[in-house]
Amino acid sequence: MKRLVSISIITIIGAVAGLTIRAEAQSPEFHLDFLLRDTLQSGSHIEFGGRSIGYDPSATDSVDLQVHEDPEYPGTYLEAGNDLFFEYPRNIGETRIDIRNKPATGSFVINYVMGVSFDWYPTGRLVWDPAVIPQAVTALWLRPYNRQDTVLRDMREQSSLSLTPTENSLWNGKYLITLFYNTTPPSLGVAKSSQNVGLIVSAAAYPNPVITSGRLAVNLSEPAGLRVAGCDAAGRECFRYSAEANAGLSMLDLSSLESARGAVFLHIDATSGTRHDSRNVMVVKE
Repeated sequence: MKRLVSISIITIIGAVAGLTIRAEAQSPEFHLDFLLRDTLQSGSHIEFGGRSIGYDPSATDSVDLQVHEDPEYPGTYLEAGNDLFFEYPRNIGETRIDIRNKPATGSFVINYVMGVSFDWYPTGRLVWDPAVIPQAVTALWLRPYNRQDTVLRDMREQSSLSLTPTENSLWNGKYLITLFYNTTPPSLGVAKSSQNVGLIVSAAAYPNPVITSGRLAVNLSEPAGLRVAGCDAAGRECFRYSAEANAGLSMLDLSSLESARGAVFLHIDATSGTRHDSRNVMVVKE
């Protein structure tokens, strides 16, 4: 069955010695196995696996049955129920296992498109072990598919990502995992300190306009003091936030804007030592 039970915690367990789904299974050169662990509303737990990404010289970018890819798998983004699947290139279908071709070159980039759906959970969490990623993989980025300028995590340097139901909906349940092999990734503000990168890599509100609830997504290039002040078109303060934030993505709840109407102007300040950065974001509250 595609749908099992609702999930609240997704745990990515690192690459193991080989796929052992069937005795004749081919073991790819590299793969990560996904374990989906579910916390039900009742408090009970259940987990199931069978999801993997990876690469191998003998694999293709199409269907490879020898590593048990299943092209008939009916993955659907944000459908009721829980799921974790990967989308084949060229719209040929979805699969729970996606092993791509390793080119016969010294460097390459592979993109895996991942879909995640939930039934019930207070906070979903993706966890992985960076130690199992080969040294030749210089970066392994996890990004929202609809916001590819926002790196949620470099999976080589960070080991987890938490998602609320609202956050997963903001990203439409669709993510891009980009593997960089012996190549330097572009400068998109992965959480590294750099004097050439602003403290605030990106800032945006989702959804916009905000009808009932929303989030302000602020991506920081390094840990910093984060402060946000908001006012309406008449200059009345309607939002204030202040906290020490980690590098990477911070999701700020905008539910306190419930009484505001029309345009809301958010001024964002980030400070780290002698460095300072600021952004302005306009939100329409309906």
